[in-house]
Amino acid sequence: MEPMTNFQLSEFTQTELSDCHLLQMDFLDVPFTELKYKIFLGDFKRMMDFIVSSDDITKFVMYFNFKDCTSIPVAQTPSFIELILSYQDMFEEKLICTQGYISSNFMTVISNIFCKLYKTVKPFLFLKKAELDVENIIHILKST
Repeated sequence: MEPMTNFQLSEFTQTELSDCHLLQMDFLDVPFTELKYKIFLGDFKRMMDFIVSSDDITKFVMYFNFKDCTSIPVAQTPSFIELILSYQDMFEEKLICTQGYISSNFMTVISNIFCKLYKTVKPFLFLKKAELDVENIIHILKST
């Protein structure tokens, strides 16, 4: 079964971000199923647990790329918010910011619902193109 999301954890190459990591999640254009969503939640939890326990990861950025994703049922939003809330302490300590790219109108509706239900502890930027805004990350780091 193909996943609905590819996860990649990497280090930034920019000098200003030399001690920072990037958790990139690329959502794929695959048919949504409850099982795929549960696998996504499990993969996200494992990635968060790894970041929590890693002394090497002191700062990181999350990037949600919904470029190829056309829909996720609205009913799935609360379970993801519940999972995120369980990592609030780690986000306050290690997260620099979150960035996201959305190309689908439907996914924009989902993101609006998410933002109404979840108050972010760090900046959340929606991007106009499917690439990380490194300058924004550097600006946030310099202002903290």
